[in-house]
Amino acid sequence: MIYHVIANALVPTKKEYCTDYFTQTCIKFCDMMTKRGHQVYFYGVEKENVDINATKYITVLPLDEYKTINLMTNNYTNPYLLCYNVDKGLDSYKYYHTRKFTMALLLKLENNYKKGDIVVHTLRDGGYEYNKNMIHMTLSHGGGFVAGENIVFMTDSWRDIVLDKKNMNKLCEVKNHCVIYPWYTKDEVAFNPKITRDTNTFLYLARCQIIKGFGNFLGCAKTFPKYKFIVAGGCKNYDKNMGLLDTGEENGIVNLNNYPNVTYLGKIGIKKKKELLQTVTALIQPTLYVEPGGSNVMEASLCGCPVIAPNKGGFTNTVINGRTGVLYEIGELWEKLIDSVKKINPEDCHRFATSFLSEDIAYGKYMAYFDSLVK
Repeated sequence: MIYHVIANALVPTKKEYCTDYFTQTCIKFCDMMTKRGHQVYFYGVEKENVDINATKYITVLPLDEYKTINLMTNNYTNPYLLCYNVDKGLDSYKYYHTRKFTMALLLKLENNYKKGDIVVHTLRDGGYEYNKNMIHMTLSHGGGFVAGENIVFMTDSWRDIVLDKKNMNKLCEVKNHCVIYPWYTKDEVAFNPKITRDTNTFLYLARCQIIKGFGNFLGCAKTFPKYKFIVAGGCKNYDKNMGLLDTGEENGIVNLNNYPNVTYLGKIGIKKKKELLQTVTALIQPTLYVEPGGSNVMEASLCGCPVIAPNKGGFTNTVINGRTGVLYEIGELWEKLIDSVKKINPEDCHRFATSFLSEDIAYGKYMAYFDSLVK
């Protein structure tokens, strides 16, 4: 059996943290399966001098195809502009390349696929065009397009929400689904109980969008002018001299000079992420929409970092209210939440997270699931 892993059509393959959740998940899946002796073919945009742990790397489209996007997105280094709909001027290019990638992918899959193989997606846009004689499945589904069968959801709550919507709307039944939580390796997270955490330092670790809760985080910073607040995440544009951050949304320009206790770091690497999650008081993730899982929250718990998050979506599975973090309802005061999260024991966070977010657990569940697909 060969696992044919499909990356994001809009992003070159890189191992940089925060580059693109979907491609990073594919890379992690390839590594997990390859080092356990499985054959894995990785299909993506031409990689940029990066070694992927897979049996074979197959370039679906070369980087030269993306010359226009290169010019419009700072040499193709800001997938934020492409993947999160913050620049409508790129929509036609996104559609064009997604379609072209899909058609080229079909040819390469048909040349390599053998009966009993499995095609692994994290994005299924355009999935209706794929050869129905192949076995397709969606890896760690966390939002966006939902195909009608063979879906692995990233949390129990997100699975329940999606299935409920399907039933309410009487759309296609979601067949052959299961829940397998994301997994994290020692390269991605770290926990040292001997490290002393800062008393009043709070972290926002996500793309800077109002819908992601960026505005709420800044509101918390206003409430506690003597506390330190750190923002680590991509945005459409940041003018350091003027202090202006553009989230890419309507009315999304924020003047960070109005928040003197807020430090903006931009996108960060794995080393810096691990450092922050082991030293800040807590991670604050005040997402406005229903979050399927919240990878940053899971990473935080593995690093022993308490979390403040809304009491909905995947957070209800990944945070134990009062023990590993604080889950809040709309309207609760920041003073209460900050006071409560300071009482959380970091070791409880780490212990809980390691009980279900390990690679070994994920691998065992994936193998059982794959067996059910080919029978």
